[in-house]
Amino acid sequence: MKEQACQVFTLGDDHTWRNIQGIGFHLHFSPPICINGVTYYRANKENRGSNYFLVSFDVSSEKLSRLEALKTLIDHWCTLIKYQGKLGFICCQKGVEIWVMEDSGKKQEWSKIIFYDMEGFEKWHIGGVTHGGEQGRRHITKRWGSCPG
Repeated sequence: MKEQACQVFTLGDDHTWRNIQGIGFHLHFSPPICINGVTYYRANKENRGSNYFLVSFDVSSEKLSRLEALKTLIDHWCTLIKYQGKLGFICCQKGVEIWVMEDSGKKQEWSKIIFYDMEGFEKWHIGGVTHGGEQGRRHITKRWGSCPG
């Protein structure tokens, strides 16, 4: 993937845009969450399709990075969350799973910490998660209509 420059706006007296190293063209497709000065969001390489990946932006270093994650976590049936100060996903497909990213330096590993089997149900959406990723009053709602794949 060809890298493109991204721009950061400087607040204060300067009010200027500066170029920083990018990660290539991508479309942002989920609400971002911020954890310990790092903003995370899901992205796609194209307008349609399934070339999903995670993006992080470290505010202090102004570094934009592409993160690896299990493909099942990045699809649109999962919701980014902040779980005990860490990046996580709540996924609802025939059950509820909570996954958390363990960051050990340069390597990110994903651990499934909770699973509730909901036999007889298919795809669900999560409600009660703020744009910051915190869980408020949580509820799970069935999505009516046809479900892809």
